[in-house]
Amino acid sequence: MHQESSLRSRKSLPTGHQLLSYRIESVLGAGGFGITYLATDTNLNRAVAIKEYFPEQLASRDDEGNIHATSEKESSAFVWGRERFLKEGQILARFSNPYIVSVLDFFELHNTSYMVMEYESGESLKSIIREGRRLSEGDVLEILLPLLRSLARFHNEGFIHRDIKPANILIRRDGTPVLLDFGSARQTVSGERLSLTSLVSPGYAPVEQYSDKGAHQGPWTDIYALGATFYHLLTGRMPATAMERTASLHDGSDPLTPASVLARGAYSEELLKAIDISMKLMEHERPRSVSELLELLPGGGSTVGTVTETGNTTRAVSPSTTRQVTPAYARSRIIDRHAATEINPEVDQSNTATAPTTATLSSNAERSSLYSQISAQMMGKRSKRLLIVDDDARVCRLVKRVSEGIGFHTYATDNPVDFPIAYQGFRPDVIVLDLQMGHSDGVELLRYLADQGAEEAIVLMSGVDQRIIDTAARLGKSLGLNIVNVLNKPIDINVLRTELGPLAEGTVTLGPGGPLHERDLERAILENQITVHYQPKIALKSGRVTGVEALVRWRQSSEDLIPPDRFIPLAEKTGLIDALTQRVLETALADARTWSDKWPELNLAVNLSPSMLSNLELPDRIASIVRSYDMDPGRLILEVTESGAMQRPDQTMEILARLRLKGVQLSIDDFGAGHSSLLQLYRLPFGELKIERSFVIDALDSQEAATIIHATIELGHRLGLKVVAEGVEDKLTAEWLAQLQCDIGQGNFFSVALPSPEFLAWMDHWAGNQSAESTPRRGDQSPGSDAVVSLSA
Repeated sequence: MHQESSLRSRKSLPTGHQLLSYRIESVLGAGGFGITYLATDTNLNRAVAIKEYFPEQLASRDDEGNIHATSEKESSAFVWGRERFLKEGQILARFSNPYIVSVLDFFELHNTSYMVMEYESGESLKSIIREGRRLSEGDVLEILLPLLRSLARFHNEGFIHRDIKPANILIRRDGTPVLLDFGSARQTVSGERLSLTSLVSPGYAPVEQYSDKGAHQGPWTDIYALGATFYHLLTGRMPATAMERTASLHDGSDPLTPASVLARGAYSEELLKAIDISMKLMEHERPRSVSELLELLPGGGSTVGTVTETGNTTRAVSPSTTRQVTPAYARSRIIDRHAATEINPEVDQSNTATAPTTATLSSNAERSSLYSQISAQMMGKRSKRLLIVDDDARVCRLVKRVSEGIGFHTYATDNPVDFPIAYQGFRPDVIVLDLQMGHSDGVELLRYLADQGAEEAIVLMSGVDQRIIDTAARLGKSLGLNIVNVLNKPIDINVLRTELGPLAEGTVTLGPGGPLHERDLERAILENQITVHYQPKIALKSGRVTGVEALVRWRQSSEDLIPPDRFIPLAEKTGLIDALTQRVLETALADARTWSDKWPELNLAVNLSPSMLSNLELPDRIASIVRSYDMDPGRLILEVTESGAMQRPDQTMEILARLRLKGVQLSIDDFGAGHSSLLQLYRLPFGELKIERSFVIDALDSQEAATIIHATIELGHRLGLKVVAEGVEDKLTAEWLAQLQCDIGQGNFFSVALPSPEFLAWMDHWAGNQSAESTPRRGDQSPGSDAVVSLSA
């Protein structure tokens, strides 16, 4: 909440900037609709929060700090949005309620508007969920009931919030909640809803919010969002999006596992059923008002936090929950990751002045028709789908024509505001994305895709400088996205057809359930469908095989092999990552035992999920598994990604230190992909550093990548670490890395990842070649010089 990103700080007012009597201290948050600052009221010497109207897609800031619409075309939308911003202030000013953020002041400056609110210290519900803390039922009700009663009064005044999510609920230090960010709130007028134009928050927004005209939105819309928020809190799982749930209607399935199933035994049946009912997909199946929902809760919702009509608070605690009251966050505990796992942060989507275009769900019949259309597209064999996002309509038409000509089913939009809804509804296999779109940019959409855990192939297009394009591509890869190509503008039709052709080949076969679900992966683990392949690691000076990396595969049948980038995110999201990792570790240890007599020196590397680094029992568990297979723990290398190691450095340090004390070796994986402090990395007990593969793949074509690799090798050696280069694809790269004194190479040039029997055969072949070459060398070497072994695949 208090961290100010460098991306946002370039657009925000600087620290120390004076707004009348308010001094800017830092940025608290930013979205498409505005920026929220922490400031000091210099007259009253108190902290306040100031929200600035700054729709970044419509306006820009000049050197004096003034905000202007970027064009005449955007001017009317900018003014309209500012009127909406004023309306938000007026809405909040009408309420004196301890559980709704209070407005203290409103003023205009810098050609825009500012809203001054009480600064509430505490932590968001989002951070509680992310840290895996589990609250008791009493704690949950102390948060939920005050919010519901405050919403009831808000609804009775004719307003709905429309953006309830964990990030917008703050838990004060005394344990009481406060509802934030009413930028998406709207008023109902004579029973007709005004046009609703905000982007949705996936996972928390109900299906009716995917409509551009706001049909059928009301209190039940907030009820769904609040239910989804507390579903996330109680189960530890990010809710499936409304569009994902809609797409599964054709076979009667629902990717949203009920809270009454996931959290059974941890909370009362009444509470869990109330959450499930509040999240019914069809709005007419949900409670129509807060009072209807309260009746479903334990004790009829009379347990805690009653708010009177004047806004005062009384506390009526039922006999069953009487206890000494302490803040909820103080009583919370870290839950075991078998029960819940780290959740990717939800996207903070603020209101914009341009309405996304999607189907209007104006009646139950029309909604059912739309559901049927989507469902029909999701079933059986289908052409691959390609989504185009480019602000030039001519480019959209060109790419659409070419892609459909080679077999794609294509959807195009020339408005980046539409992208989240198009992505959620169309569910593409390939995305063609322009990097520069007027006053928006593709990098923001790349971050959105990363937040969604996107697995689709992404093709970037741009007419900007090649260095910028390369930087964006590297950023996308560092975010875990599948960047497959970059196309330069102006687009050449023949090049476009050539590059998109391979991506369109074949069809995508989906079973009745469409995407992979938790039950599929759980069954795969139980039924031994999870297999392990091994990729060798080669000492670049001697050509000796030093070890292998165990890489997980999911074989559904003799023909179908599911790649890990499809099911690892599912395992992370559903909490199955522990069971999956244990299966990989045990399989790899069993295989290593079979080859230990012939190849006793081989080390075994296994990847460790960042989400597992919060489990204090992990070191003992791994040590016990290693002992059960009679393996020297010094031969096991656990690989942890650079970004994963930095998520909770203090706790990570404890766990990694205990693993090292038990003899296990540790490796920093994908070094260079994150943005970690070198000092923090230095303090962690790693013995090996693995250079991120994208740098190695680009090394011979990119001076920047080559420089980074050279510096990383020197840094690693100065810190006493072995350095491994992943992604070695050819002989020239291998020999170049050897000249730089890189210790170990790994990649398809040496071998692809192989099942255990094939790997052993490869080992025999490799060892035979190495001994037959009798210390082969590249070029003439004088005695005593640093010779480089000739490497061959």
